[in-house]
Amino acid sequence: MEGDQGQRQREAIDTLSQEATNAYSEFLNSALGFYQNALSTATQVGQQNMEQAARRSTRQCRLGRAGQ
Repeated sequence: MEGDQGQRQREAIDTLSQEATNAYSEFLNSALGFYQNALSTATQVGQQNMEQAARRSTRQCRLGRAGQ
């Protein structure tokens, strides 16, 4: 009888440990996903800003040459 109870306790501990590990893994994946999205957005904004600056610079150069 005590052997059965010990086995059930071990199984319960294993199940709880696995559930805790899964929950923590999901938490880390969620945090990583948030970071990746933030980095992707920042990269896109930076790229857009660089493109806008290049267009402005090109426009200013053309206007400068036209005034000469």
